[in-house]
Order: sequence, then C-alpha cells, then structure tokens
Amino acid sequence: MKQLAPIGIGTYSRLSHLKKTINALKKNILSMQSELYIFSDGAKIGNEKNVHKLREYLHTIDGFKKIHIIQRDKNLGPLLNHGKGMDFLLEKYGRFIYLEDDIVTASGFLTFMNDALDLYKERKDIHSISGYTPTINSSKNFNEDGFVFQRFIGWGMGAWKDKFYKVKRIDKNDYLKFINNPKTVQKAIENSGENILKEFKDDAYRKNNYYDSQATFLEHQENSYTLYPKQSLVFNIGNDGSGQQAGVTKKFDVTLWDKSTDFILSKEVSPNVEIVKEMALFHSPNENDIDMSVVNTIVDEIEKLNLKSLNIWGLGILSTQIQKQLNKKNISINYFIDTWASGDEYHDNIAIITPQEALKKDEKNFVIASIGSRFKMKQSIGEMTKKQLNIIMFN
Repeated sequence: MKQLAPIGIGTYSRLSHLKKTINALKKNILSMQSELYIFSDGAKIGNEKNVHKLREYLHTIDGFKKIHIIQRDKNLGPLLNHGKGMDFLLEKYGRFIYLEDDIVTASGFLTFMNDALDLYKERKDIHSISGYTPTINSSKNFNEDGFVFQRFIGWGMGAWKDKFYKVKRIDKNDYLKFINNPKTVQKAIENSGENILKEFKDDAYRKNNYYDSQATFLEHQENSYTLYPKQSLVFNIGNDGSGQQAGVTKKFDVTLWDKSTDFILSKEVSPNVEIVKEMALFHSPNENDIDMSVVNTIVDEIEKLNLKSLNIWGLGILSTQIQKQLNKKNISINYFIDTWASGDEYHDNIAIITPQEALKKDEKNFVIASIGSRFKMKQSIGEMTKKQLNIIMFN
C-alpha cells in the first residue's frame, strides 16, 4: 500500500465546527489508513474554559490509523499555530494534507488529495492541490476530474515541502513592478480574478499576511498553478462570521461531490479556457461577497445611535453596500479610513485618510467595514485615543 499523506488540522476554541470537520473526515474511505495530527492553540485570557472543553473532545476522537494531539502551552494565534503545524508535517513527511477546523469534507477528499499529491509531485508548474471548487458550469463537461487554475485556495489543501517553501511575503518592489505593467495586471485579472489585485497590494504593504495571496503571486511569477477537483470536495462552514479571517456570505456554498474513488487525473493537465474564464469571474468582486444581513445589522445600529454623519473604515464590498444603504437614509460619510492612506486619495469623491488623521479631526463615529479584521481594527483605534468613540461593526 502506498504511503498516505498525513492530515493536519489547526484548531482553537470552535468546538461545534471542529466536530463537524472531524465527523466528515472520518467518513472518508481512507481515514482508517491515515494519520491525523491536531494542533490545538493555547487559550487567550478569558477563553480557557472553551479551549479546555475542546481539548477534552480531542481525546475522544477515533476513526484514524493514528491520532496525534499537539497542545500549545501559549496562544500563538491562527497564523503561527497553523504555520508551526505545517512546518512539523513537512519536515517529518515532506508533504501534507491540511485543513482548518471549519472545513467539512466529502468522502472522496482524502483519495483525491493523495492521488494528486502522488501524480503531480514532479510537475514543477503545479504548485499545490486545493479541495475547494466553486459551483461553475464549465467544469461539468470537462472530461477529467481535476483542472488547473492560477490561484491558490487553502480550504483543504495539499502541498509538497519544496514547493510550499518557495512561497514568501510579497516584496514591495516586486509588487510595484507587477502593478505598473498593464500586461501583467490584465493577465492576473483574466487568470485569477480581479480581487486578487487588492490581495497582492495588502500583502506587499503588510496590511495582511495570507499564504493564499502569496502563493498566487508566486504562481504568476513562475507561471504555475493550483490543481482543483471538478466539483468541490470541501465546504467551508466558517463563512458565518465565527472565523478570525472569514466573512459572512453564502457565495462560497457548494454541494459536495459524491465521487469517492477512481478519480480521472491527467498527468498532462493544462488550463481550460472556459473554466479559467468562469473561475476568474467568480473571484471578481460582486455583491454576493457579503450577506446583506451583515449590512442591515450595521445600519440598524447606526440608526439606533441617531448618527447623521460618520466615517467608514475599509474599502471593499462591505463598505460599498453600507454606503448604498446610508445614502438612502441621508446619513453622510465624512471620510473613508484606510490605515495605509497616503494623502490626496478619494473614493466616490470622499477623501481617504488614516485613522490617526481622523482622530486629529476630532471624528468620533466609525463604522468598521471588515469582518475578518474587525476586532484588530477596533482594538487599534481604541489604543490611539482616550476619547469616547462610537465604533459600529458586525458582532
């Protein structure tokens, strides 16, 4: 029997999500032949009880060849907890299958991932394997069970040590060279979707630190790809606002593929024009990126406070949707806030300034138009002033 890749899961305190992830993984036909590693992050002050309860559950898990539980003594945060877990697996095995604790898998997930990790190991232009595929029509008529696309999504991923470690933070000079070349910009939009441009910029200017963006930038630099299943083998149940990096949306909902064996994978797989076009369109910003219930919750809170003017911190789909609703209610926007605003910038004829500049102007009303970074943003602006602020965001 071939050596199966180890499975890694990073987790913190979301017990109900983790149980769904584990229960689905146990239904995979290769689960009993696979070793499972769980990396449990240490508790932040005040969350000890939830972490303790989750760790009690960890010791009840069965259904795998071996189960290894690594409990962190201190809270590392998701980025470091996952990173150290991945490093451990790559050093020990040279490859891995990795999930976060909000990924529900289909019964054929492990089979597809192991087949792909074996088949494409020597292909230098296939950087990684993803288990998630959005609902697209063009893949239905595709003769093979896997296709390539120049964008990485880590919702249930497979990777090899040599290719994984080629990914680095996006260098600002490399980004500026990229963004100032109309041909490379157009190619990125066509091959990866328009919203990848903002992700590249955010990483280059150290606004975010996401492996997904960095891996995609590398794929554009070296003309490599991520392999995807024809139909999704994972469902991210974390797009409910519970995750530290996820939003609230149904855009990414899928019907899991019921195929579990005999996947048809071509060693010579290459980009399919129609699939690339539809995938790129899916990854371009639109109103489906955010659930309107989030917008309505924020607007309701603004109305309760009887605010007539305010500032929106964030430039994206959520801020656009909030702005539309505020315009209907004659609530004015004084400024858009961006941590990296450089002066003389405008959005919809409204100046973009830094939070520090807004505080100097004695602004007190702030809407945080972000889901994944909302708590960090709230904390940071609170540390900038002792003044009483009205901070409205999705809770």
